[in-house]
Amino acid sequence: MEGAAALHFTTEAERQEASDLGLHSPSFVLPLGVQPLGWIGSAGTRVPPSGGLRDPQNGTVFLFLSRLHPTKQLERLLEALALRLMDKGSSVEEAGVKGIFCGGTEFTQQWYRFAREELLGPNVYITPTYGNTLMGLACGKPHDPADNYKITYFAPQPRAVIEVVDFDDHTKLVDYGATGRVKLYTMTKELFVPGFLERDEGEREKPCDKYTWDGVSSVRPYHVFAKTTTVGVY
Repeated sequence: MEGAAALHFTTEAERQEASDLGLHSPSFVLPLGVQPLGWIGSAGTRVPPSGGLRDPQNGTVFLFLSRLHPTKQLERLLEALALRLMDKGSSVEEAGVKGIFCGGTEFTQQWYRFAREELLGPNVYITPTYGNTLMGLACGKPHDPADNYKITYFAPQPRAVIEVVDFDDHTKLVDYGATGRVKLYTMTKELFVPGFLERDEGEREKPCDKYTWDGVSSVRPYHVFAKTTTVGVY
């Protein structure tokens, strides 16, 4: 993060907390729902953006889309951006975007494939993520057309470990491909949480070449209280 062109905070308190932790990258405060006018510098000064979507140094740009959620419809934002650039004879890649970080378990296989094949092309990296404060972020398995762009998440071991356990016996792992409840273990220098039952369920998945531990796919709210679960708000 020290190498970021700028960091966005929603409140002065957030920016002060980051400063107290030793993070001194250029930053700006922009409350949610407020539309920025031009590029905002670290002292609140505004300077014109350089090269469209590129940062002032024309370096790598990552587009952060927050969570995909039916009420937010952020996937439509990416589609609209890509189509507008196409109409101008350009593309997301040519605009300087190198990667897209997208959270939220509503990230579907169909949309993943559409984004990669129709909107972004092979040179713009996009990854689905799943997680929370206790876990951190579980990374998605590298995309693979051979398995129909299946989205499998792997916890950030050794900081956090997830298991997919039997609904009725939380000490028993389900078989690979079977459905169960997500169980989380977290251990950091400051915190140890053993066997926390998440409000999610999914299918247990085998390790892959990049992540050599169990994963979970088709993550969704735990069926017992799915109707009362608010997704995407933590």
